[in-house]
Amino acid sequence: MKFQNFLKAMLIIVVSVVLVSCSKTEKERIIDFNNDVIEWFISPNFMKDMKAKVKTPDQMQEYITSNINRMAKDNGFKDQKETEAAFKKLANDKDLEKMLKETEEKVKPRFMEMQQFQMELMQQTMPELMQAPAPDSTQAKPE
Repeated sequence: MKFQNFLKAMLIIVVSVVLVSCSKTEKERIIDFNNDVIEWFISPNFMKDMKAKVKTPDQMQEYITSNINRMAKDNGFKDQKETEAAFKKLANDKDLEKMLKETEEKVKPRFMEMQQFQMELMQQTMPELMQAPAPDSTQAKPE
């Protein structure tokens, strides 16, 4: 659930980044940012690159966030948070609402792939967590 919210936030950020770019209107920058993120996200190399670089669920989120922040900067935004704020300003724009709906449909298959990969990572890291030393319960407790 948390991961799905993160991915939705990522989409909003993508759209928001376009808003802040200097030479274009906010709306144009949001659209450009969204297009960049979608192009990256649905590209054949996305999962290959992520699987090569990511070994834990936390690294997965870091990988996505760092790439979103890079694209935000490429579109004239400071970072992902600034894109979100810019998008919120135009949240009632009918063109952007339509674009977001279309974007959701385009990325839905990739989300499913990512969730599968995240589950694999969790299964791989779970045994490591289970083998971590337990707290020492033999130590005297203060009275």
